[in-house]
Amino acid sequence: MIQTFPDKLLTGQSSREDVDEFLADREFPLVHDSLVTFVFRGEADSVELRHWIYGLPSSIPLSRLGHTDLWYRVMEFPFGSRIEYKFGVRRHGREEWLHDPLNPNIAPDPFGGNSVVRSSGCVDPEWSKPQENVSRGTLRRLVIDSEA
Repeated sequence: MIQTFPDKLLTGQSSREDVDEFLADREFPLVHDSLVTFVFRGEADSVELRHWIYGLPSSIPLSRLGHTDLWYRVMEFPFGSRIEYKFGVRRHGREEWLHDPLNPNIAPDPFGGNSVVRSSGCVDPEWSKPQENVSRGTLRRLVIDSEA
């Protein structure tokens, strides 16, 4: 397996600045071939990856990295996968589901959306791209009076 984290983070000999430096020049989650490393930064009692992938447990725990406030989980996914997820963060007996603060990619839905990561080889399907010979639709605001 590829080493994702620098030695000083793994050995517990790191400072807050070392963690800042590690996070500064990377896109998250980290994707390398079929491996995806989910990373969450923050104080918590526990952090879990929440996802909707058939065949896997819907809640998978992340591990704290040494004495840092980084949590991580490395998972293997098939080539070309697209994964929607949230983090379940437990603090002081309360759990909150959050978008990944390190990942700006969000798939909107009626319930607030999910963070999205694409594994190696993932491409948008042709049907999802604008087509030259198809006119674009329009959105109009429609207000309906109702006593309901």
